[in-house]
Amino acid sequence: MIEKFNLGLLDLLSLLLPGGFLLGLAWQLGGLRDSSMLREIPEGWASGAVFAATAYVLGHFIHMVASYLDGLVFERIKKSRWPDETLVKKAIEIKDSEIGEIDRKYFNVFKWSLAYLIQHQPLMYQAVEKHIAESKFFRSFVVVLLIAGIWAFSKGSWGGGCLSLILMFLSLVRYVTQRQKSIESAYQYVIAAWGKKR
Repeated sequence: MIEKFNLGLLDLLSLLLPGGFLLGLAWQLGGLRDSSMLREIPEGWASGAVFAATAYVLGHFIHMVASYLDGLVFERIKKSRWPDETLVKKAIEIKDSEIGEIDRKYFNVFKWSLAYLIQHQPLMYQAVEKHIAESKFFRSFVVVLLIAGIWAFSKGSWGGGCLSLILMFLSLVRYVTQRQKSIESAYQYVIAAWGKKR
């Protein structure tokens, strides 16, 4: 129960924090401070609720844009950095033996592995889900920090721009490694769980 709460909280924060950070950046730009809409919001808890709701919605849009990094960045790094496909081949073999051959573009082996773990090994799935949530968080921050860096450079703040780009690079590294860890963990757990069944 606590583990599920922690994962839900991590997933929520992966939307709220990038959205809140970008909202704060927009506030610094001055566009939101002078908005007549914001002047009508009462002080106190209501303004906090409006900020949280706006950050959450904005976080969803950031998440959507950041998801393109999977194909544009992650897949290319994966091919050069982690070319060994032993785990994925074994997971495909298990999937095919369980449900038959299905075209990977309709039902890829990673999604099947997650479904398999949910059904047969929920604790293993939670361990994988933690890596997935963390990779999504850092993936969104890559986008936010890129925007922050561009904004800082446009304002002539070279220090702020360079700091944003350094943090963006570190977030990119964390996103890529956590995404790869989630994929490898899912396949390893499926192989282990399937082996115990036999």
